[in-house]
This record gives sequence, structure tokens and C-alpha cells, in this order.
Amino acid sequence: MSVDRSRGRITRSIARLAGGVVLALVVVPAAAQADQGSVPVDHQAYVSETPVDPHNADAVAIHIDVKAGQETAQSYLHVNFNFLPEGATLDSLVLTLQPTAPATAGAPDPNNVNSSAAVLNFCILTEPIPADITPSHAPLKHDCTAASRVGSWQPDGSYKVDLRPLAARWLAGPDYGAVILPVQGPTDTYSVGFDRGKTTTVAQFTPQATDTQPQPQTQPAPAQTEVIPAPGSGGVVIGPGTIVSPDFSQPTPAAQPSAPAPVIHHQPQPAPQTSGGGTPSGPSGWPLFVLIAAAAAGVGLLAYPVGQALSAGGAGVGAGLMQQLRLHPRLFATTGILGVYSLTFGSYTLAHPNTAQPAVSAQQQALNSSPSPEAGTSPSPDASAVPGATPGAGQPGAAGAPVGTTRVINGTSVFVPANGGPPSANLFPASQDRIGISDSQIKLCGHAALTYASAFNTSPTDFNVFWSNVNAHGGIYGRQVAMDYKNDNYDPTTAVQAAQQCSDEGIFMLLGGIGFDQIPNVRMWAEQNRMLYIHHIATANGTAGLKYSFAPLPTVEEAGRMFAQLYLHDFKGKKIGILHRGSIYWDPGYNAFRQALRDAGLEDKIVSESPVKQNQGSYAQELARARQNGAEVMWAWENALDTPEMIKQAKSQQWSPNWMVFPFNVELTALQANGDALNPPIVGVAAWPAYTKGQYDGPFASYAADIHEFEREYHDYDPNVDLGGAGGDLLFLNWVAQKQLYQQLLDCGRDCTRNKFAGMMLTGYKKTVSPNCQADWSRVSHRGGFALDIFTTYQNSAGNAAWEPVALCVEHY
Repeated sequence: MSVDRSRGRITRSIARLAGGVVLALVVVPAAAQADQGSVPVDHQAYVSETPVDPHNADAVAIHIDVKAGQETAQSYLHVNFNFLPEGATLDSLVLTLQPTAPATAGAPDPNNVNSSAAVLNFCILTEPIPADITPSHAPLKHDCTAASRVGSWQPDGSYKVDLRPLAARWLAGPDYGAVILPVQGPTDTYSVGFDRGKTTTVAQFTPQATDTQPQPQTQPAPAQTEVIPAPGSGGVVIGPGTIVSPDFSQPTPAAQPSAPAPVIHHQPQPAPQTSGGGTPSGPSGWPLFVLIAAAAAGVGLLAYPVGQALSAGGAGVGAGLMQQLRLHPRLFATTGILGVYSLTFGSYTLAHPNTAQPAVSAQQQALNSSPSPEAGTSPSPDASAVPGATPGAGQPGAAGAPVGTTRVINGTSVFVPANGGPPSANLFPASQDRIGISDSQIKLCGHAALTYASAFNTSPTDFNVFWSNVNAHGGIYGRQVAMDYKNDNYDPTTAVQAAQQCSDEGIFMLLGGIGFDQIPNVRMWAEQNRMLYIHHIATANGTAGLKYSFAPLPTVEEAGRMFAQLYLHDFKGKKIGILHRGSIYWDPGYNAFRQALRDAGLEDKIVSESPVKQNQGSYAQELARARQNGAEVMWAWENALDTPEMIKQAKSQQWSPNWMVFPFNVELTALQANGDALNPPIVGVAAWPAYTKGQYDGPFASYAADIHEFEREYHDYDPNVDLGGAGGDLLFLNWVAQKQLYQQLLDCGRDCTRNKFAGMMLTGYKKTVSPNCQADWSRVSHRGGFALDIFTTYQNSAGNAAWEPVALCVEHY
């Protein structure tokens, strides 16, 4: 009895085993649910770019340092994906870095000096991190255009960044890790040290959902990496069916759809074996799987007859098997066929390993072959500069190519065709030269202080009227202009994040709005990420060696000097007090002003100098000090949202000095009472013409046609905006800047590319587009503006205080 029970248990166990194996081949559906887990960072290091490492070969922390605007240390890290389940969809990969703690409680930490000012750019490495890397090692090569991401400081003091865009590139291969680069202004100084032992990476992922029906196949599919379009993809999948999205951090506005995300089918490869030619080869695990599957199927088929034979009792097992063979000949025959097939297939595969290279799609070939230029180098825009490529028709060096000369301008090679066509700079490789421009569209994006739009009674849609009119009249050579805006919050860190968001949309160029504070950092980011960048007024500090950033307007320093000329012209010899923004981005203009008075022998006329903070609010003490010292003129070196408070608070002290400010209509709206703005008149310096709704004669006559066109377009495309309100002149200065950019895009030609647009300016593009001052890039290769306008307040025909031009486009006043 016990033997029969044992045989029954064995039979049932064999049947359950066989059934389980067979069920493994017929997959049971399972709902995928989001999960998360830690992903190890298996390598961290830093390199010091100073002769002596100030951190003494620190093995505890990695370091990112900047001194006086110059990078002095950068760091590297590598994420290990082997611990993620194959086939999982990666929804986020959040890296958290923890600053080091001081050696002595309460003491300053030499590793973290002004660290809150640090803006960090994480970019793809194009060479591996050496296992024995030391701080004295040369900086590693990297490519921010392949993938990059800017993180942010958290309230708890940590630094976080979502590395999903980098993970997509790593999974597509090769995976060398990331570099952490500082993004600094021209005079920034800061040090950041992160504790290696506290670095964490948390992956949010969705496990792979099993299929309800397996796809039958007669032979195994080879491992391969393939990129195909997949609109609507949402993440990165580890293993087969990998999904990679180029934009992971911000939702894409409906008006600016992101490019379709590619799908990357990725299967982790085993450690390669090399045959004589060095090509990875060797048997896969497929033959073993076939053998196991065939054996399991055979066990399942024979489980019942074998069980019956074992239960035959006195007849004996042998006789029982013979009896079952006669009763079930097909089961035994099928099992025999499975065994012969599996043994034959496995033996053949072992004897003839598959050494063929995986099939790669054309898009993936382009991705893999696209050059990853070293930091500080300029990739060629021509196919002839890509290793192994053949120059195409119309390119220098190709059969039938245009005749011309090559010049080196400010360190950049530029091909100038003899037929007078647009020059082509050697800045962007062919794979990046036409990003954001197609036969039907040009994609532009700008960072701007949208936070303050409400103060000007404007919204982002109000700034696209010019392009609405262009698009309604055929666009630019048939291309519609798609213009988007990202909020930079008038803050350097947020501005860099806004620039990254713009870049994620696949734009032709990045535009920078008003803001001394934001542009220097974005300019550095643009150089690191090789992004064509056209920006507003910014300091000249930090512009040496620029390649990708261009400004059509004067510098902060020139604005400061022009205010000095305004003082010397209107108030020479009068005592002056200064309220100046205490900022490294504003100081260059303030210093230029003082130097100009020093050169004129009138520096002693400065009787009061008070640094102020942005949005300070109260200026009573600073104003009282200036008044007590006898100031007759006040220069407000501050933005137009703060200057009205200065003027009103001076009035409240029964004091009415002459004021010099940056002139905007929002100031006059805030002052309200005409006496505050007209007694005495306020004067100012601007890089754009004055605008008052409905004013076409007198000092406005020279650009009355532009004012009429501006007002017509807003009447047609944005009739609800109040051009007579606080934001009318802001919309006008934006409109005239877009008009100038439009002309540049026209002059770039029907076949415009990034290289051609940059090449125009590098070779001395010169144009006057009314009502702008002349843009002339022949004087300084990356700057085209040198002249400014002088304004004063007056009482317009409606009886209100308004700005009018006193002098237009002057370099000396």
C-alpha cells in the first residue's frame, strides 16, 4: 500500500512538474504595476584642473569647483543597470547627491563654498572612466548634445536630477557614464563636494507585462538594437522592447509637440567571446533552452503511461511499459521525435555558432555613427569631416561642390562660397545642422521672465503676434515658425532649466529674453550643449572663446558707459547718488559707469553709493543717505519693476532729484501722478526704441511706419491686448527684435542651417532693420550691437506721462 502511494505521489509530482514547464511556455497574463528600486552607482570620481588638487585626492567625496568664472574641477559617475529587471519600463531615474558635512561641527566646510549658487549640467561621457582615475587625470571627453540634464537643489540641502534622458542613451550604448559640469557666470566662485557614500539612485519602473499568447517561431530571433519611431512613448524599457523618450521632465505644449520618441529594442549582451578576427562570437543559451523544453514536453507526454506502468504491480515495470507502448504508440513516437530534433538542433548550433552582427536600422546607424566631439572641439558640418563619410554634392571637397575659401574666425573655421551664398561655420555636425528646421517648419524657443508677465498685463501668447503675421503670409520660404517660451523666473538656475526644456523640443535655436542675471549662465550652458543661442543684453565678461552664442545688442558694460555719458551730457558737475543692484551680473555696468566718471575727472561727484537687492522694497535709508550727502541726481541701476518705488519713496521725503533709469512704460503706470514722472523729467538709456500708442509724429516720425504695422498686427491677431497699458512697449521691443531675427532668417536663405546662420554673423553680417539700430558683426564676431537710445519723459496728447526718444542709435552722447 505504501509503495502504491509512493508511486502515485511520484506520478502526480512528475505530472505537476511537466505541466508547470509546459505552462511556462504558454505564458499566463500578468498585470504590470509600477515599482521602484535602488540602482547602484558603481563608480564615482573627480578631476582637478588646477596644478595642485585643493582636495588632496579626496576618496570620500566628488567635487565640482569654479573660481572666478573658470571651471577648476569636474566629476564623473556610472550607474549600474544590471540590477533592474529585464523588460521593465524605466519611468524615472532620480539621482540624489548629498553635500559633505564639515569635519568639525559648526565649522565652515571647505568643500562647499557658495554651493547654493552652483548650477550643474549632467552630460554623456564619450570615453570610459578609468578604474585608476586620479584627480590629476586629464578631463574626460563628453558630449552634452547626446543627452544632458540640469538638476536642482532641494529644501533639505540635497541635489536631485532625473537622469532618464541619459539612461536612454546609455541603454542604446555605449555606456560610459556621466560627467558633472558646472554652469557658471563669468565671475562665479563656488565649490561643491558630494559624499560618495551617500549617493543614491532610485528607479521608478513598470515590470514587463507577460503576453497572453506567445508568438510561435521556428527559430530564435537574433539579439539586436533597433530604433524605430514610436509616438507617445513614455519611458525607457530595460531589455527587449526598450522605449526611449527624448523629453522626460516637462509636458510638451500642444502648440509645440515634441519629436516622436524612438523605441529601442535592446537585449543585454553576454560578455563577448572573440574569435580569431576579434568579432564577438560563441553559442547562445538558445540550444540549452530547446533541450530543456523538449525534455519537459517529453516528460509531460509520457507522465501518464509511465505512471500506469509503475502502478502495474506484479506484472513488473518492464511488462507494464510494453503494455503502455502498445496502448499509446503515438505518445512514445512524438517524444522520440522531440528528442532527436532537439539533440540535432543543439549539436548543430554548438558546432556552428552565429557570428553575424546584429541588424541595425538606418536611424540607429546614424545615432551610433554621429560624432561625439571632444569637449572644446568643433565638429564639422560637412560629410567630408565625418570619418568614413563621402562628401555629398554641394559640399566643400565633393564633386561639383561650390568654389570658395575657408577662413578661421575667432577660432572657428568658416567656408565662404565664391558665389556669395551664405557662409557655413564649422560648428555643427551634419546630424545636428538641421535640427528644428524642415521644409515646413522652423522651431524656436526662448527663455523669459514669464513670472513677471502679469506686472506688464501680458501673457506668452501676446509675444507671438509677429510670427502669426509671418505664418499667415507664407512663413519663411514656406516654413511656418513655431515659437515657444519657457519661464526662467528671472533666475540663473531656473533659466538653465528652461533652456534645457527648450532644447528637449528639438529647436533650431534658443532665444534669450531680457535679464542680466540669467543670460551668462545660459550662455555657458549653450556652449557646453552646442546650442545656437541668440540673446539679449549681457555682460561682456565670459565671452572669450564663445562659439555658439550671439548677441545683436550692446553689453551691460556699454549700457553703464552710456549712462555715464547721459550724466555728463545732462547733469555734468552735479552731485550724484547711486542705487545699484549688488550682483556679479550687474556690477560690470556699474564699474564701467564709475570708470567713465573717473576718466572725466568727476569721480568725486559720486557722493553716495548703495548696493540694493532685487525686490528690496524699502529704500528709505539709502535715499536718506544720498539726500543728506547733497545728491542732486540719482542713478537707479536696477530693473524697471523696482525703480518706481525708489522714486515714490524719494517723493515721500519731499525730495525730487533728477532720475536716470532703464525706461519702461510700467514705471510711468506705477507712478500714476504726472508730477512724479515729469517734475523733473526722468531720463533713461535703452537698447530699443520708445513706444507710446498712437504716437506717430515728432520724435516718433522716423519709425512711424513700424508703429502702424505693429498696431495693425495686434489689432488683427491679438485685439484684446492693451497696447496703451504697462506692457505696450515691452510687446513693441519684442516685436522689433523678432523683425530683425526674421530678416536674418531670410538672409540665411532657403537652405538655411545652423552652420549657415552662425557663419553669416562670424563673417561680418551687417544689416539695419528699422526701427532697430544697425546690427554689425564685423566689429566683434559674436556681438552685433553697439548703439543705444536716449529717452525722456513728456506729457503726451492724452495728458499722460510717456517716454519719447531724445537720441536714436548713438554710441556717444
